[in-house]
Amino acid sequence: MAHPVRGKLIGSTERLTDAEKMYIQEMLDGGRTVEVIPATNLGRSADFKIDGKSYELKTMTNVANQSSDGLSKALSSTIMNARGQSGNVIVDARGQAGMTSEIAERGANRAFGADAKMPDGQKFESVVIITNQGTVYITPKKVLK
Repeated sequence: MAHPVRGKLIGSTERLTDAEKMYIQEMLDGGRTVEVIPATNLGRSADFKIDGKSYELKTMTNVANQSSDGLSKALSSTIMNARGQSGNVIVDARGQAGMTSEIAERGANRAFGADAKMPDGQKFESVVIITNQGTVYITPKKVLK
């Protein structure tokens, strides 16, 4: 029986959070190449490059308002917070009680709407939201101005 090919890690995980380390391990186990982008004092930057593409990872837990609207708003804010670091955002919401695939999709679409209205133009390329129900992959429709 063939063993899956383990991915390649570039850089150090020493200063990363446990959530970031766990996500990197999942990517490596899936055969992906992950480059850790070191933090700098020169401004905000993405956390990783996965197979050469920059991504920002956010973790969502402990949202006080666990109604579907409260979770959707909190997720949208989390995604928008990542906007200045990368156009590709991953939100690990497995630790967030009440998060469903439907709420994840609605929160991402809220963020896409807000992104399209920003004066510096539309930045998002993709959003991946990991929930206990599965992973939601969303790409925004490009809004023409």
